[in-house]
Amino acid sequence: MRIDDNGRKCTVCHTYLPWTSFNKNSNSRHGHDNRCRTCLKEYRQSNTYKDANKLRSQRDYADPSKKDQQKARMRAYRRSPAFITNYPNFRAKHRDYQRTYSKKWREEHPERSRKTARKRMKKWLSNPRNRLSSAMSASIRHYLSNGTKNRRHWETLMPYTLDALKSHLESLWEPGMSWSNHTVKGWHIDHIQPVASFTFTSPEDQGFKDCWSLSNLMPRWSTTGIAIRYGSTRIGNTNKGHRPLAAIPPLPHNNRISTLPSTKHSVFGSTKAYKSTS
Repeated sequence: MRIDDNGRKCTVCHTYLPWTSFNKNSNSRHGHDNRCRTCLKEYRQSNTYKDANKLRSQRDYADPSKKDQQKARMRAYRRSPAFITNYPNFRAKHRDYQRTYSKKWREEHPERSRKTARKRMKKWLSNPRNRLSSAMSASIRHYLSNGTKNRRHWETLMPYTLDALKSHLESLWEPGMSWSNHTVKGWHIDHIQPVASFTFTSPEDQGFKDCWSLSNLMPRWSTTGIAIRYGSTRIGNTNKGHRPLAAIPPLPHNNRISTLPSTKHSVFGSTKAYKSTS
């Protein structure tokens, strides 16, 4: 096997090539791979390599210690000066290629793409801060349906930050409220003065600023049944309608099953029976 200072012979194609045609490998005696880049690329595109790599990954991730080691290595690498310096430049240099490749992959693997996106979004929404930010963004985008939000982050339209909103809501929590039940079947952000009582067409309007000010936002249980279950004296948001807070009477709350009046004569809008827990 011919090996000298200028190059070596590839162990696959048996062609003598300069060292620039071989990837560097610190574990090799000569500091380079024994296969040229062309042969290595063909191997990594073969089903043999893909199957072996898939089995190896499954085996490694099944071992908790190896999984933790891999995560630790990635965290250390992402904090290294080399990554912090080079990664932004790499992204900027290959942005068009990455977008084109990602779009092509999503078109060729629609089911895997949707599954991956759902998994990623579920993990992202498991963070209370992300869930709160997403709820605010979606609500503002809904009421600015004419497109004046213009893909801007909601914090750039408000005089307060996400942390300030989070602290404000926590200070108004009723018994039983937590970030774990900030869901459809728990509580969500409510406007004390309904959105319908304000007039605005863009985020720059004073009506929009007053509507979304911290003083006009509060946490409220989604439904009256949930409110009663947690011992609240306020009706649920779905039964509140477009009435301001001052116009809503407290719940008739006691330790018995309360049958809510009919929709026609009731502020609750339901005839279901709920049981109080307080």
